[in-house]
Amino acid sequence: MESMAKKTILVAVDGSLQSKCLVRYIGAMAAIIPDMGITLLNVQGAISQYLTEEAQKSPKINAELKRMMARHRQKSEEILNAHHEQLVVAGVDESRIQNVSHPMVTGVADDILNLAQVGQSDVIAVGRRGITYIHELLTGSVTANLIDNSRLVPLWLTSGDVKNQRILLAVDGSNTSLRAVDHLSFVLIGNPDAHVHLLHVQPTLGDCCTIDFDKRLEKEMASVVLNADQHCIDGFYANALEIFKKTGIEEKRIHVKVVKNRLMTGRTILEEARKGAFGTVVVGHRGMSKSRFMGSVSHHVIQHVKDMAVWMVP
Repeated sequence: MESMAKKTILVAVDGSLQSKCLVRYIGAMAAIIPDMGITLLNVQGAISQYLTEEAQKSPKINAELKRMMARHRQKSEEILNAHHEQLVVAGVDESRIQNVSHPMVTGVADDILNLAQVGQSDVIAVGRRGITYIHELLTGSVTANLIDNSRLVPLWLTSGDVKNQRILLAVDGSNTSLRAVDHLSFVLIGNPDAHVHLLHVQPTLGDCCTIDFDKRLEKEMASVVLNADQHCIDGFYANALEIFKKTGIEEKRIHVKVVKNRLMTGRTILEEARKGAFGTVVVGHRGMSKSRFMGSVSHHVIQHVKDMAVWMVP
């Protein structure tokens, strides 16, 4: 078993209802994730570049700029202190929490990503703001930008009020799924009671190829897909078990469920998550066929999830 390593999570907050739900979730997960350090981050409000340039020429504008920056900093610290207190009330030891108020440099999402990489954070956590992922994409939201640009650090997204700490890991046999296994096992190091739930949705012929085959060959081709999937997933499970074993999670605490695809893989995953009363769904950002299969699956899950958290592993 590997020694317990400290996990660092960067929690981006802005004082909104979504941030309160996010911090409530982080507080609950801290109870089952040993040695998790929590950095509460608030990126301060933007200041016009024009105003900054003019302040260099005018003492009056420079004084107003300083007052504006002080107000931004004060508001930011108030937000951080409120969420800090929220975590403490939830039972998180204060020694595990730090506050960071950061003046905006290039944009909220870019600043979050840069700070996560500089600080070597293991996770970025953020609350969903838009009604749907498409809405967020069109409005250029922080969440959508993080989803599209977080290539190194796993992203934890909350949508609404997450009800429990149960975690479901959706796998497809890809290297990305193995990275998701590695991330989950790392997060759970040091928890002797943790149970791991893996879900594999068997792909259909349509998931793997958009070409219309001769109807007479469709059944045979579908059988080829299922056989190939079974061979792939068998090898995947062997590797996954080895990863879990290294972090102290015995096979008896690993539960595997295989289901047939019900129209859409992402929809099937969410149905199984709701049916099993899971609060968190873990998915890879890209899967077996890069953008089409697990990539489209992860975006469907993010777009339609409600009152759950999604961990997206790059």
